Amino acid sequence: MNYPMIIDELSAYSKEESMYREFFQLCENGQSLSPFIEKYKDKPEELGYLLHPEAIDSSPPEDTFISLGRNVSIVKHPRYFPLFYHEHSFFEIIYVLSGKCRQIFDDREILLKTGDLCIMAPSVTHGIDVKDDSVILNILIRRSTFLDIFINTVRDKTQISMFFLNNIYEKHKVPYLLFHTNGDPVIQIMCWICISNRYIWMNTPTGSSAAF
Repeated sequence: MNYPMIIDELSAYSKEESMYREFFQLCENGQSLSPFIEKYKDKPEELGYLLHPEAIDSSPPEDTFISLGRNVSIVKHPRYFPLFYHEHSFFEIIYVLSGKCRQIFDDREILLKTGDLCIMAPSVTHGIDVKDDSVILNILIRRSTFLDIFINTVRDKTQISMFFLNNIYEKHKVPYLLFHTNGDPVIQIMCWICISNRYIWMNTPTGSSAAF
């Protein structure tokens, strides 16, 4: 499978994403939700997310998204999913494969565009908003894995190594690092390899997923 084919596959809407988009459009147009609720009454979990996003677990454990025995999980963020604020105990890398998304914090909001890569620290309250056809990948890494992976990196006083050390050992944490990669081919190739090996999953707040 070549890169354009991968982009086409990831760009295709899942049934859940189509449902979320339909709900969003109804709300935007001020239309009644009763027919929608009746139409999807056999999907109570997804309806619950849409109608009551405030009830979504705001602090899910690592194993919700990262399978036992694995240290890294790569998921595609569902488009048109309602914005909800959450935090987690693991590190998260947000990569904009195509399009854009809003990353929202308590005191600020940043816009990520194609090629942007944002490293999120653990225990930082945030929300991701994707309300178009953009493709956003979330790379989730166990907290305990970071030192094992970057043991040589953290010995050097680089921006990345200091970010990792700060968030592992210090009380006052740097919430994120943002890189504008401008479509760096190395990062694109890494994503292509991961997707080709079927590491990409559809992310949901409960961790239930559908493989691509």
